[in-house]
Amino acid sequence: ATMYSITHRYCERCERVTENGHLWCQDRDCPAEESWPVFQYGDYLGDLKITRLISVWRTAALYEAERGGEKNLQTVWVKVAHATPECEQRLRDEARYLHDKLRSIAPPPKRGLAKLIASFRPRPPRSILPQLMSPSPVGATAPYGETTVKGVPRVYCVYAAMQGVTLREAMLENPQVWHYEAAWVALVITEAMRPLAEDKRVHMSLTPRVVLIDVDKEAHWRPVLLDLGWILSVQGDSAQNFPALFERSEPAYTAPEVVADKRGSGLSLSADVYSLGIMYFEMLAGRPGVAQQWRRDDALIRDVIDSARKQQSLPLAQDKFRPELNQAGIVGIVEQSIGSRERSASILEVARALAAVYGNPPPEKREIPIRSYILVVVLVVLLIAVILVVVGSLLGWWVAR
Repeated sequence: ATMYSITHRYCERCERVTENGHLWCQDRDCPAEESWPVFQYGDYLGDLKITRLISVWRTAALYEAERGGEKNLQTVWVKVAHATPECEQRLRDEARYLHDKLRSIAPPPKRGLAKLIASFRPRPPRSILPQLMSPSPVGATAPYGETTVKGVPRVYCVYAAMQGVTLREAMLENPQVWHYEAAWVALVITEAMRPLAEDKRVHMSLTPRVVLIDVDKEAHWRPVLLDLGWILSVQGDSAQNFPALFERSEPAYTAPEVVADKRGSGLSLSADVYSLGIMYFEMLAGRPGVAQQWRRDDALIRDVIDSARKQQSLPLAQDKFRPELNQAGIVGIVEQSIGSRERSASILEVARALAAVYGNPPPEKREIPIRSYILVVVLVVLLIAVILVVVGSLLGWWVAR
């Protein structure tokens, strides 16, 4: 087995992976030296064999991995925290929150025939949050795993494997999303974050990289929130934990009052409203609210703060930005999400405003896998066989009389 190598580094701005430990870019403003070590194909994390790098964030990296022997080989997704105390603790907190808090709102497990039919699905049932799994196939009790790779402690979580690409990749292929689809994506994201908002906690890491997009039978986008962020309470521990949060957040998707105040004394639920509003604007406009590729954080922070001071965070002049959406009131919703004066108090208010215009997302429809057809045919044949046996027995008994 190959071992984890510190020489593999990934820059989330350039999206390059280096093999010699030195990441160089011809653009002088590229923050390549801030890149994180990543695993490569064939590296091992405990019993997990890394097969693919899916996405890299400022607090963790998401991989596809395999575990188990030849007869019980299992494909899973694994999130590995960067090797810093803040990132490791953030992942532990997220795993506990998923395990304890969200278990009460998870759908009940299927039983009997429903469970048998569900087992023929090509992938696990999708949800608005990742399906947390045991870090070990033998059934460890902790919702997260800890191991040491080449002398470096690593914290990780295991999830059921899913289909799709990140929202950022989806928008590269389709820069200007149909406004109904964009609204439904935003609605599902708010639903995934509802437990945080109801607990007076903020995500503070909401970007297109932490949202997975899959496409159903009717070509509707089906998002899954891959990360719960910092789960930071606005009522107590914001000031204490804010310095680490500030260093790990994406400035282009962070509220102006947050990037301007490094102490976190004014942190509120409306900070996540800004992040959601920026993403929503990006889907509607086909361009990011704040250009960030190959730019350093200090330049991004200046842009965000300056735009807030001018009270015009984004070019939303009603005669230029999607006039048809202005008539429906959507431009007002976007302005109220990213504005610094009258921003919505929480993402739940944004959800109510969007649902009033677009309604709930349509029910998800999936292609029925061929194995399900085979199962139905087998069950029908068995049922017919049982009926024939019973009828034959009754006829034999009647003739015997």
